[in-house]
Amino acid sequence: MNTYTLDSLLDADVFSYLDQRFAHFLAQLSQQQEPLFLFSAALASFWTRQGHICLDLPALAGQPLPLENTSLSGCCPDLDTWLAALQKATVIQAPGSDAPLILTPQHRLYLHRYWAYEEKLSQHILARLQAKPTVFDEAAVQRSLQRLFAANTQTPDWQKIAALTAMLQRFCVISGGPGTGKTTTVIKLLAVLIEHSDKPLRIALLAPTGKAAMRLQEAMNQHKQTLPCDEAVKQQIPEDTATIHRFLGYQPHSPYFRFNADHPVPVDVLVVDEASMVDLALMSKLVQALPPHARLILLGDKDQLASVEAGAVLGDVCAGSGEQGFSDDYQTRLKAMLGDAWTLSPSPTRSPLQDAIVVLQHSYRFGSDTPIGQLARAINAGQVSPVIQCLQNNREASQRIRWFSTPDLFDKPVTELIEQGFDDYLQQQDPALALESFNQFRVLCAHRRGEYGVGKLNQLIEKLLVHKGLLRIRGRWYVGQPLMITENDYHLRLFNGDIGIVLPDPQQPRRLLAFFRTAEQHIRHFLPARLPQHETAYAMTIHKSQGSEFEKVFLVLPDKTSPVLSRELLYTGVTRAKQAVAILGSTSVLTDCIQRRALRTSGLRDKWGNNE
Repeated sequence: MNTYTLDSLLDADVFSYLDQRFAHFLAQLSQQQEPLFLFSAALASFWTRQGHICLDLPALAGQPLPLENTSLSGCCPDLDTWLAALQKATVIQAPGSDAPLILTPQHRLYLHRYWAYEEKLSQHILARLQAKPTVFDEAAVQRSLQRLFAANTQTPDWQKIAALTAMLQRFCVISGGPGTGKTTTVIKLLAVLIEHSDKPLRIALLAPTGKAAMRLQEAMNQHKQTLPCDEAVKQQIPEDTATIHRFLGYQPHSPYFRFNADHPVPVDVLVVDEASMVDLALMSKLVQALPPHARLILLGDKDQLASVEAGAVLGDVCAGSGEQGFSDDYQTRLKAMLGDAWTLSPSPTRSPLQDAIVVLQHSYRFGSDTPIGQLARAINAGQVSPVIQCLQNNREASQRIRWFSTPDLFDKPVTELIEQGFDDYLQQQDPALALESFNQFRVLCAHRRGEYGVGKLNQLIEKLLVHKGLLRIRGRWYVGQPLMITENDYHLRLFNGDIGIVLPDPQQPRRLLAFFRTAEQHIRHFLPARLPQHETAYAMTIHKSQGSEFEKVFLVLPDKTSPVLSRELLYTGVTRAKQAVAILGSTSVLTDCIQRRALRTSGLRDKWGNNE
C-alpha cells in the first residue's frame, strides 16, 4: 500500500466525519498512530456504511483501494503486512473479547457490535435447526396437505414441500421470485399448523416496512377467504400485520427494543415477509427476542436487492445451504409424508441449513415462454448476450418489452411512453379509481440524484404532463399530484413508502385532500399539511419499489456506469412489472449491470456453509 496518512485520505474526502472520529478515538485508546492502523479503523467504519458486515482482509490484500469517487490510486497492503500492523493494536482482539474491533481466525475485521450481531444470529438459528424434531400424525398431515394444495399440478410440488419443511423445522426459508406463490404457501402452511396443534397458536405476521406489512395483510386476507378448511381454522389466522420495529416494541431514540432475549415476545409462529430487506442488526435482534419453541419462517426473493442497512441475511442464509437439494434422509422423509415419487439430486453440501430452505421454482406470473420471465432469468444468470438478444427480439414485435438503447429522456417515444402511462389516472375524479389507475404504471430509477435520478425525473414528468394539459400546478400541492410518504407516522398509520394522490375534497371541491388506500381497501384522506415527510412520486428508486407490483414499469438507468448498478438492481426493477417493462439504458450500462454483483462481505456463509 502507498504510505497514506489518515489526513491525506481525509483531504481526498473519502471518509466521513464519523469514520474519522472513530479512527482517532481508537488511536487514542490504543496509543497507536501507525497510518495503516488508522486507515484500517476508518475503513472498517466506512465499509459497514457501504452495507458490508466486516473487512475480508485476504480478499482485499494487494487489491486496489476499495474506495469509490476518489482520485487516490494504490493498493491495499499484502496480508502479512496488514495483519502485523493490526495485531500490535490493543483495541483489536480475537472473538469473544469486548474490544472495539474483532479480528477473526479467518482474518476478517469487524466492528464489535456487528461481530456480536452475526454471532448471535447464527447461534439462535443453529439452535432452532438442532432442536428436537416436531412430532405430528403424519397420515393426518398428509391429508391436510393434499387438500390444501390439491390445485397444484407441478411435480415436485415445491409449495407443498415448503409447507411441510416449515412444519418439520423451527427455522425455515421459503424463497422464490415474483409470482411463485410465497404468500399462498405460507397461509396454507398456517392452516395446517392450526389444524394439527393441540392448543391455539399465537401467530405474528411481520414485514420490514409499513408498506410491506400492509401488502402482506392485503394478500393474506384475500387468500384466506378461499382456503379449503374449516371456518374455525380461518378465524385463527391473523388478519393484522406489523412492522418488525413495532412488533419488538420500538423505543424512540434508542437502539434497544422492549422485547429482547431477557423479555421474549409471546409468539408461537413468526412469519417475516420481504426478508431480503431486513438488515443484520434487526434480524439479529428479532431472533434473540423469540422464545426457543417458536417457529421462524422467512419469506423473500434471495435474488433481490439486499437491505439498505448493513448485511444481506437472506442471501447469506440461502448461499450457506448450497444449491437446492436436501440430505438423503430428509428427502426420504419428505417423500414418505407426501406420498410422492419424485427424486432430487442430493445436495452437494453438508450444511445444517440444507434441509430448511426451499426455493419455489414455478412462477405463475412469468412462464418460461413469457418475455419478462425470459429476461429476468437471463439477468439472474448473468448472461449478457441472452439479455441483449431478448431485448432486441421483443422491443419491436411485442410491447411487453421495450428497449431505448439511447439514453435520451427527451426522445419522443420516451416522452410518449411517460405521458401514456400517467394519462389514465389523471382522468379519474374518484379517489379509489385514481389510486388503482396510478398503480398500473411506475417510473423506476437506479439513482435518487443526478440527471437520471428520481428528483430530475419527477420534475421532467411534471413538465411533460403540464405541457400536455393533464396537470395544472398551483402551489405546493395540486390536483393529481402523487405523494410518497418518507417517514413512518404510527399515529396517522401512514408509513414510509405509502402512496397517495391529491384530489379535491368531494364535499368541498375548493379544498385539496391527500387520499390513501388501506390494506382493507378502504380510502382514507388527510389534509396535505398534516402529512408526515413526503415527496412527489411519479418516479421512485428501485430500492423503494421492492415488494411492489405494477402492471407496467419504465426502468431508467443512468447514462454511464455507477457503483449502484448491479445484477440484483436490474432484476428487482424488471420483476416489479406484471405485464410490460420498458428499459432506458445503453448496451454498455446494461452489460455493466448484469456483470456486477451486489455482494456484501460477512462471515455468515462460513458459519452456515459446508459442515464436513
